Amino acid sequence: MGLPSNASPPRRPESETSERPRSVARRDATRRAPRYAGMLRLLALALSAATAQAACKAVTLDFLLLDGNSVHAAIEDDIRADLAVIGIDVVSRAVDRETFNADMVAGNYDMVFSETWGAPYDPHSFVASWTTPDEAHYSALPTAGIDTTQFAADVADILSESDAEARQAKWTTLLSSIHDEVIHLPLFGRRIPSVTTRSRLAGYAPGYQQFDYPIHKATVVSGSKTVTVAPGAQAGLFTSVGRLDPNSS
Repeated sequence: MGLPSNASPPRRPESETSERPRSVARRDATRRAPRYAGMLRLLALALSAATAQAACKAVTLDFLLLDGNSVHAAIEDDIRADLAVIGIDVVSRAVDRETFNADMVAGNYDMVFSETWGAPYDPHSFVASWTTPDEAHYSALPTAGIDTTQFAADVADILSESDAEARQAKWTTLLSSIHDEVIHLPLFGRRIPSVTTRSRLAGYAPGYQQFDYPIHKATVVSGSKTVTVAPGAQAGLFTSVGRLDPNSS
């Protein structure tokens, strides 16, 4: 703050000399106007944030998607919007299933959707599948500095361990290393829906696996013993026996 042109500067007390430490003078000036000190602190924070943002490199991520999957498309939209807030540009790339599988196995992506296999596969068979070039897990391991050969050896060692406590300890070590590298980010779960006429059927409950319909547990309680079943498959309703494997039957 300046002084009027006709004002004389205040007289310094006789006890105060020019040898007064400058740091004390600055401290007193801050004490006289604490609101200005607060403004300076806010300005410093704003400048540091602006400097950090300017120093950050632009990041663009390739988000590999399966074309036509409405669930993935709806979730991808939110992920892309959230990352844009922190300056990360997500480029979504929807491709056909053949290209999707090939790029996923080869690691041609930055982000991709995958899913667990569900009971009765977890955890042994599911984690063991990460040791072979299949889906996204195998290709994601090297990006976190995990050696795939050593990882496969560790999994084999766990699967051959007969002592329950030792096996649990090894599982904890291996899965913790995966968790710490944030290779997988859990997003949502999937239910297996079923619609039944309760007045006709009793005892039916959906199976634990996808496309698992334990109709043998159902009992007809009224009406005809002939029951119409319309099970779903990967491509819609069943039209044939399919590949006769547990993943797509």
